[in-house]
Amino acid sequence: MFLGGMGCPVSRLAAKFAFFPPRPATYQVQKQEEGGKVVVKSSVIPHDDASLDVRLVKTKRGNKIVAFYLRNPYARLTLLYSHGNAVDLGQLYELFVQLKVNLRVNIMGYDYSGYGASTGKPSEPDTYADIEAAYECLQTEYGISQEDLILYGQSVGSGPTLHLAARLPRLRGVILHSAILSGLRVLCHVNFTCCFDIYKNINKIQKVKSPVLVIHGTEDDVVNWLHGNSLWQLSREPFEPLWIKGGGHCNLELYPDYIRHVYKFIQEMENITTEIRLKKIRQSLHQKKNSIRCCGIRCWRPKCPKCFCQPKCSCLQCFCLPKCSCPESSCQPKCSCLQCFCLPKCSCPESSCQPKCLCLDCFCQAKCPSSDCLCQPKCLWSVCLCRSKCAGPDCVCQPKCAGPDCVCQPKCPGPECVCQPKCPRPDCVCQPKCPIRECVCQPKCPRPDCVCQPKCPRPDCVCQPKCPRPDCVFQPKCPGPDCVCQPKCPRPDSVCQPKCPGPECVCQPKCPGPDCVCQPKCPGPECGCQPKCPGPECVCQPKCPGPECVCQPKCPGPECVCKPKCGCSQCLCQPKCPCSGCCCQPKCGCPDCFCLPKCPGCFCLPKCSECFCLPKCLGCSCFPKCPGCSCLPKCSECFCIPKFSGCFCIPKCSGCFRWPKCLECFCKPKCLGCSCKPKCPGCLCKPKCPGCLCKPKCTRCFWRPKCPECSCKPKCLGCSCKPKCPGCLCKPKCTGCFWRPKCPECSCKPKCPGCFCKPKCPGCFCKPKCTGCFWRPKCLGCFCKPKCPGCSCKPKCTGCFRRPKCTGCFCKPKCAGCFCKPKGSKCSICRCMKLLFCG
Repeated sequence: MFLGGMGCPVSRLAAKFAFFPPRPATYQVQKQEEGGKVVVKSSVIPHDDASLDVRLVKTKRGNKIVAFYLRNPYARLTLLYSHGNAVDLGQLYELFVQLKVNLRVNIMGYDYSGYGASTGKPSEPDTYADIEAAYECLQTEYGISQEDLILYGQSVGSGPTLHLAARLPRLRGVILHSAILSGLRVLCHVNFTCCFDIYKNINKIQKVKSPVLVIHGTEDDVVNWLHGNSLWQLSREPFEPLWIKGGGHCNLELYPDYIRHVYKFIQEMENITTEIRLKKIRQSLHQKKNSIRCCGIRCWRPKCPKCFCQPKCSCLQCFCLPKCSCPESSCQPKCSCLQCFCLPKCSCPESSCQPKCLCLDCFCQAKCPSSDCLCQPKCLWSVCLCRSKCAGPDCVCQPKCAGPDCVCQPKCPGPECVCQPKCPRPDCVCQPKCPIRECVCQPKCPRPDCVCQPKCPRPDCVCQPKCPRPDCVFQPKCPGPDCVCQPKCPRPDSVCQPKCPGPECVCQPKCPGPDCVCQPKCPGPECGCQPKCPGPECVCQPKCPGPECVCQPKCPGPECVCKPKCGCSQCLCQPKCPCSGCCCQPKCGCPDCFCLPKCPGCFCLPKCSECFCLPKCLGCSCFPKCPGCSCLPKCSECFCIPKFSGCFCIPKCSGCFRWPKCLECFCKPKCLGCSCKPKCPGCLCKPKCPGCLCKPKCTRCFWRPKCPECSCKPKCLGCSCKPKCPGCLCKPKCTGCFWRPKCPECSCKPKCPGCFCKPKCPGCFCKPKCTGCFWRPKCLGCFCKPKCPGCSCKPKCTGCFRRPKCTGCFCKPKCAGCFCKPKGSKCSICRCMKLLFCG
C-alpha cells in the first residue's frame, strides 16, 4: 500500500524531469472556416505542399494533438514516427520530407500532448493515448492497416512505440532509434525495475512479434549504447542492428549508413508476405502453449540461456540471439549458433569467426577479400555490401550515390556500378535477392533475366544473356508488320518482319510487298527488289507518289518521303536529306522518325513512347556519368524513357553496351566484327540490334548497293565472310556468313546458331546455350576472356565475380579474397565451378 500510494506522485515527479517541450513552438495551426481544413503556419514549412495533410486528432484523455501526414504516391508501407525529446513537428518537417523521398514510404509524425500546437501536458499515459489516437487516424482516414505499418520510435518515442507494437501482432516492423530500456536506467545503472519507473521498454520488447531494427550510436552520451544492445538481444525477431561508430544521440541521420540500412530494412519488410507473418505468429503461439510450468506459475523458458561474452572476453561486439544454443557464450570455437553477428573490430581471440565455428549467417570481416567489404557467405538479406573504397567487383555500387536507391557506398570509385537514383516507382529498382547481378530486376517481370518496363504486360523486354532467344530484341507492343526484319528471327513480336521475303530486307510499316530495301543485284527470289529500279541510290521509282519509298542520302530529287509537312509514319530520313523539313529536325512533327547518331532529334520506335534522346532532351532523366550504358557508337545520345527517371546512358559513351571496361560489348571503338561505321550515312540499323554492329574502320556501309558479293570493301578489317571476300559481311548464301549455323571461321560448334564471333575476336559474345563457347570448352552462358582483368561469371556460377587478378579462370584454386561459399570464415578451398579450368 505504501509503494502503491507513493507510485503516482513519484511517477508524476519523474515525468517533470523526462519531458522538455520546446518553448515557444516552431509552428501554429489554424482551422479554416470554409471546409474546416487545418493549415499550418511556419517559416520552415511551405504552405503549398500538396503532399502534406495537417490533422487535429482527439485522444481518449481529452487532448488534441497535431499530426502531419506526408504522402508518397509510390509508397507501399507507412511509417508512424514518434519523435524524441525537446523537438516538435516544425523542426522535423525537413527530415520527414527526406525520409519520405529516400525510403519511399508514407510518413505520419505527431506531437505529444503539450508539444508544439498540441494541447494538454506531457506524461507517460498521455503519450500512450497520443500514439493510439494517431494509429486510429491512420486506420479511419487513410485506410492503413497494421500489416502495412512500421512503427518508428526515437529516444523517448521508443516508449509509446513499444507500447503500441506490443498490442499489434500483425505489425509489419519496428524501428528503435537511440531507444531506452527505461527512464530510470538512463539516469543510473540498475538491474531491476522500480515501481515508479517510466517507459519500461525492457518488459515490453519481449511482447513484440514483429521484426525489430535497432539503431544506436557507439558514442551516445545521453542514452548509453548498452540500452540499444540489450533491446536488440531481448527482441523476439531481431533484424540486423546498426551500430554507428562515433554516432551520438541526435546526429545519426547525418551518417550515410543510416539511410541505407533503414531502406534495406523497409525493402525486407516489403518482401515479407502476410502469409509468412501469420505462420510465424502461429508458431510462436504454439511454443507458448507448450511452455513449462515452474513453481505453479506458467512461464516461458527458452531453449538455452541468453548468451553473452564471458567476463574475461574482451570482445564487446559479439552477441548471440535468444535462440542461440551456445551453453556459455558466442565466443566459443564450437559455437553452433545459427544467427551470430560478429562486427569488424572483434578483438576476442575465440570469436565466432573461427574455422570450426558453424555460424552460417555471420557478418564477419576478418577474412574478407578487402577491408572495405562486409561479406556474407550465406546471408539472409543481401549478398555483399562494400565500403567507400570498394575495390572488389563483386559489389553493386554507385559513384557519388547519395540516396538509398542503390546498394552501395557514397564514394565508390569503381566503374562496375549500376544504380537508378530517385526512381519514382517501386518496381524499377533491383531487389535485394536478385539472383543476377548484372540486370535490373523488376517485381512484375516474367523472368529475372529481362529488363522490363514499369508496367510490362507481356514479355516486351530487352533480354539478358540467359534469355531463351538472345538474338532478338523485343519491341514493346510491336503489332507485327511495323518491325525491322532480322535473319532467321523466330518470333513475330521481336525485331522481325513476318511477311518479309528475305532476311536481309528492311520493310516499311504497311509495306505491300516489293517495296523493301535490298541488294541491287539480288539473284534469288528471297529479296524484295523492284525490277525497274532506276539507279543505285534509290530503291523506289524516281516519281514515287506513295509513302513506301526509301531514299538514299544522295537522292537529289524532291520525290522523297521527307517533305516539309511530313504527316506519315513511314518516313526514313538521312542526315544529309536535301529537304528542309525532314523528320530529323528537333521539332519533328512525325512521332515515328528514324534519325542517325548525329541527328539532333530522337530515335523513336514505331508507335512507341520509348525513345533514344539526347541528354538535354525533355522528358529524359540522364545523369552524366552513368557507367552502365546502352547507347550509339561514338555519340552523345543516350537511351532513356520519357517520364521515367531510370536511365542507362553516358553523354560520352564510346559505344560500350554495359560496362566501360567490358570487352564483350556490342559496339566499341576498337571492336572487330562490326558491319558499319558510326558516320555511315546509309545505314538503316538500330543501335541495340544484334544483327547490326558498328565498325570504326569500315569504309563502306552494310546497305551500300555497289558491292556485288559483300557489303564492304575487301580491305575492311574485322568482318566475317567467305574466303574470297576477306573482312566483309556476306550474303545469306555465303558459307562464312555472320549468322550461318555452319560457320567455319567461328570458334563455336556447328550447332551453335546464335554465335557471331571470330576465333581471335577480343569482343566475342556467345549464346547462353552454346556448348562450344570459344572462351571455355564447357562454359555455359558466360562472357569473359581468359586474361580478362575483371571477368564475370554467369548467375549460377558459384565462383567469384570479376576478379581483379583473374588469370585464366573464374577464380583461383586457393581463395585469395575470392567470393566463395565456405562453411566457415576461412576460405581454404574455393568452391568454384568444376566445369572451368584454371590457368
